[in-house]
Amino acid sequence: MKFSYLWLKELTGITESPQKLAEFLTLRAFEVEGVEKIGNDWALDVKILPNRIADASGHRGLANEIGAIRKLKVKSLKFKVDEDKKRKAADLLKIKVENSEDCPRYTARVMDGIKICPSPAWLRERLEACGLQPINNVVDAANYVMLETGQPLHIFDADRIGIKNMQVQRFKSLKTIIVRRAKKGEKIVTLDDKTYEINPEILVIADEKEPIAIAGIKGGKESGVSGTTTAIVLESANFSPIRIRKGSQLLGLKTDASYRFEHGLDPNQTTAAVDRLAQLIREVAGGTILAGVVDAYPQKIKSAAILFRPEYAERLIGAKIPASFYKDAFRRLGWIAKSKGRDFVVTPPTQRRDIQIEEDVIEEIARLFDYTNVEPRMPHIPLSSPERNETIYWEERSRDLLVGAGFTENELYQFTGERELAAFGLDAEGLTELENPTNPETKYLVPRVLIKYLASAAENLRNSDA
Repeated sequence: MKFSYLWLKELTGITESPQKLAEFLTLRAFEVEGVEKIGNDWALDVKILPNRIADASGHRGLANEIGAIRKLKVKSLKFKVDEDKKRKAADLLKIKVENSEDCPRYTARVMDGIKICPSPAWLRERLEACGLQPINNVVDAANYVMLETGQPLHIFDADRIGIKNMQVQRFKSLKTIIVRRAKKGEKIVTLDDKTYEINPEILVIADEKEPIAIAGIKGGKESGVSGTTTAIVLESANFSPIRIRKGSQLLGLKTDASYRFEHGLDPNQTTAAVDRLAQLIREVAGGTILAGVVDAYPQKIKSAAILFRPEYAERLIGAKIPASFYKDAFRRLGWIAKSKGRDFVVTPPTQRRDIQIEEDVIEEIARLFDYTNVEPRMPHIPLSSPERNETIYWEERSRDLLVGAGFTENELYQFTGERELAAFGLDAEGLTELENPTNPETKYLVPRVLIKYLASAAENLRNSDA
């Protein structure tokens, strides 16, 4: 993923060069695969680990990572959503999710009175530094917020999904956005003018008649923003990673959004992202933000508390860590930590989907403590001889004596088939049967080992020169 050096610098206050920052990130966080000068900025190609996509695929997430390790205060994002309190989004839009496993959360806002035009220079430059092509102020704002937060967003032309009049008092019926599986035989033309045939394995966003987007992957052309768009619906959703990955593979279509969704994102981030987008669009495209969000979130995801034991952590890390370090580390990470005697009960934010067990917490402590502070030392191992296992000893001793006396040891296959059983006048009734044998003659567990010895002796005699 490409990150803007100047953007990260603005958030964290770092002073070192792009090359030095790349070296630091590679040693302490994520590998940087390249640094490229783009205009007045530098693009850092950072290899975000799959288990960190949820929290570190946006500039704020990576800035938080830098801040936690370097003890820097990350610049907070302060804004207020200027809503038209007289007009409510819920009066115009309804969300229907057919299966919450496919779409754990779908959040939307409604705006009208916007004006489509080219984006301001600062916005275009940020997108270009991250490898994205500017399109117009509204679409660029959505891409900017994705790069900022890691949460993919999409914008529909409200009029094209049936919302013909944004005046509440003149609006006669609710319009519904439906999140569902595609129907067999359905097709959709995407924003890049390509036609895709979709099937029930693929999740779509639809109105009451037809699909208007491939969920989490690509928007539809018919509902896309154009130069005449004045009213929009802002989508900020959370989709099943499995469903998005399968749809992306079936269609041969991978996007920045699908890459993030297929690694799993935090459903609790959708509201903050759509609020940020609405306010940014108001700044670059004007318009009015209707009051409230339309939100389908039936089962809220909560962080799990994890018991953290410093004594156990120090044993695994191999270093004595000052007691004061732990509270400071949790504060820098933005985690809630409550003391429990000498231990802590830690609650990471839901964005940190990779933190599930105590060892995950220990790994974070070790990273912040810095592995270079762990002094190398030889492992402590017992030098005494283990207690002799008499069974194994005499088994090996007997084998050595017999081999020394000229005997040959045979290790024979323990499975048989109906043909070999029939040769000895036996049938397969009551024998243990394999569910998935490699071939019919290895279908059953041999009932008598003597069968295999006799069969082996016969095979040897057939191939002997004597």
